[in-house]
Amino acid sequence: MGAYPALEAGITVEAWLVTIAKRKAIDQHRMTGRTPVPVDLLPESVLPEGVLQEQTLSEDHDGELAAALQLLPLRQREAIAYHYLAGLPYREVAEILGNSEAAARRSAADGMQKLRLHYRQSLPQVVHHNV
Repeated sequence: MGAYPALEAGITVEAWLVTIAKRKAIDQHRMTGRTPVPVDLLPESVLPEGVLQEQTLSEDHDGELAAALQLLPLRQREAIAYHYLAGLPYREVAEILGNSEAAARRSAADGMQKLRLHYRQSLPQVVHHNV
């Protein structure tokens, strides 16, 4: 509504308000898709169908992933967990971590880069299918 006084002459106020309402509805719809749903039991490790061919990640690899995660600084681990595991947008990750959205993005990107470097060495040969 702060932009109302600066509207150009000839702009239909109703159309302007409908556009605002439409964008807010889209934002609300997107937020519901990102909201974590509490569950009683966590599922076992879930892999998308067709990601690995004739191989699955074993408990050994889960331990190696945990070890690789421990090599990351706390901020990077937290940014990765909140964004990639909890599905929160970087804006919310930044609020939780007490920094800027850009800093949250950087922490997650740096953490993922280090994680790929340290964890990739212990992964089984992965066969990607083009879908």
